Amino acid sequence: MLRKEEFMKQLAEQLQSLPSDERNEILTDYEEYFEIGQLEGKDELEITAGLGSPRTIAKELVLNSSIAKVEHKPSLSNVLRIIGLTIGLSFLNFLLVVGPLVAIVSILFAGWLASITMITAPIIQLAGIILDYNPSSLFEIFVSIGACGLGLLLFIGMYHLSKFSMRLIIHYCKWNITIVKGRESNV
Repeated sequence: MLRKEEFMKQLAEQLQSLPSDERNEILTDYEEYFEIGQLEGKDELEITAGLGSPRTIAKELVLNSSIAKVEHKPSLSNVLRIIGLTIGLSFLNFLLVVGPLVAIVSILFAGWLASITMITAPIIQLAGIILDYNPSSLFEIFVSIGACGLGLLLFIGMYHLSKFSMRLIIHYCKWNITIVKGRESNV
């Protein structure tokens, strides 16, 4: 087990990616944990054993900070960051996060591809008529215009589904963190 100084040094090193004010606040909180533990009659080794690994603590704190950023300013890069941090908590997380993530990304990719294809259908049909490449019947022209309308509706739906998926991924990562924390405290 670690002594207080080594624990605090490792924790500070692992929290380097956080802003300095947030990092200092966390380190102050952990200093208080040691003070409270010592008032309860525990020695440094017992306190550090109860707190856990500085590396795991730092990963969770950095992930929580990133989730807070994503909730205030959702962007693809921020969401990808919290996914990577969630996976980094343990190998089991890799399996729990990647499976649903691949499914969500596949559905979104297929939906966006279908909507763009359907929107461009009348353009392709019109280009074929103009270039006299494809003599089309009126039925084919109306079908392509209908496909364009459906594509526009699908495009709007995919926009909202993408926003919902980002929120779903954030909530899933939060849930996953609580599962990991519960598992580690039971070990």
